[in-house]
Amino acid sequence: MIYCMLNSHLMYLGLTKYEIHKKAGVRIQTIYSLCNDENRYISFDVTDKLCKALGCHPGSLYVYLRDGEMPKIDFKYYDFDEYTLRFALGDYLKNRGDKYRFSKATGIRALTISNFCKNNTTGVSRKVLSKICKVLDRDVYDLFRYEK
Repeated sequence: MIYCMLNSHLMYLGLTKYEIHKKAGVRIQTIYSLCNDENRYISFDVTDKLCKALGCHPGSLYVYLRDGEMPKIDFKYYDFDEYTLRFALGDYLKNRGDKYRFSKATGIRALTISNFCKNNTTGVSRKVLSKICKVLDRDVYDLFRYEK
């Protein structure tokens, strides 16, 4: 299951929800939804804004927990201002056959997988991201890249 750790980052940094709302330029309702772990959809744009404002990697903002696992938070902070966020599923699925087999294994439509690999999407649902992490046996850290 994918969990949002925004509240933990805010507590660690001593920031309020209102301060991160102003700093990141994200709607206050979205901040509250993320802090209460109520969001179903992970917007890459919102993730990018929050990560740049906090200076954290998306893999420490969203964590994939296997059954019975407790969250471990990486409180390393970076300067990503000049970088672009990329969903890196395409790094793991190199050819069409890989995408087809992955689609069958996860139950995610092949077109959706193809769009993720080409970065032709604006976000991902938590349910889909959980399936991707489970089948690839990877953490969220491995699925997001910041590139110049």
